[in-house]
Amino acid sequence: MQPNQSSNNDQFYFMNDNHSPHQNSFSRGNGSIKSRIFVVAGGILIIIIVAIILNLILSGSKNANNKNIINIVEDQAIMMQIANQGTTNSKNQSILNLSATTQLSMFSAQSQLIKAAAAKGVPITQPEKNYSSSSVNTSLASAILNGTFDAAYISNYQTKINQYQDNLSLAYNAESNAKIKALLSTLYKQNKVIIEYSKTLESN
Repeated sequence: MQPNQSSNNDQFYFMNDNHSPHQNSFSRGNGSIKSRIFVVAGGILIIIIVAIILNLILSGSKNANNKNIINIVEDQAIMMQIANQGTTNSKNQSILNLSATTQLSMFSAQSQLIKAAAAKGVPITQPEKNYSSSSVNTSLASAILNGTFDAAYISNYQTKINQYQDNLSLAYNAESNAKIKALLSTLYKQNKVIIEYSKTLESN
């Protein structure tokens, strides 16, 4: 009886040995499927994160460009107000000529830019269109009382006209809209002529 028992035990272990690899194979298959799922899920997650980051970058760039345009519109409003002060309070013919030219130039430039910005989806509010600089107004008002208006006018004018030119350049370099970019280039060239003329007032 003992030999038979041994034979049966051997057969039992043999059967167990044959069954064990099937379990391991199935487990390996399960692990392989899970690994693939994790890899695909990880890839999708990475794509989503990259898309979000790119969207944030593009949105930030778009908002910055829109702010550049708004800054220029506000600069134009300030220049028109300074020019209006010149035509009202100066008796210097050169200042009167510069003021009249500036008013016409800035009014036209602002109208064109507001129209182009609206077409791009950047509406300009009335406060932005009529933006005023309290520091400039205070300086010119004080100069009128002190009898030093012309000197204060030239100083404020040149500070703001150069700031306007810098903002035109900044907006041009950052702008992607072809129509607005072309307009900014034109405004920059026109403003350069005015800047050169304003420099002649320093020697008078």
